[in-house]
Amino acid sequence: MIERYLLSCLGALFAASIGAFLLYVPILPLAAIVVVLLGMVLMFFLGLHLGGQEMLRAEEPDRKRALPALLGRAARILGAR
Repeated sequence: MIERYLLSCLGALFAASIGAFLLYVPILPLAAIVVVLLGMVLMFFLGLHLGGQEMLRAEEPDRKRALPALLGRAARILGAR
């Protein structure tokens, strides 16, 4: 019974202290600080998430087949002029 009374009193005290704080501090600068800090935290967790993934590497093309095809294409382009 006493725990319930203390818990309700502490909740009311916490709500009242936040209300008193907001009377002295304008809400807009406080909201801007909260948004910036929240953005930094989200970017940190995004970096953790993406940094933990395995990097995908593009396969290196087969040079023996790619070079003649490239040279043939270049010869067709130059020959068309």
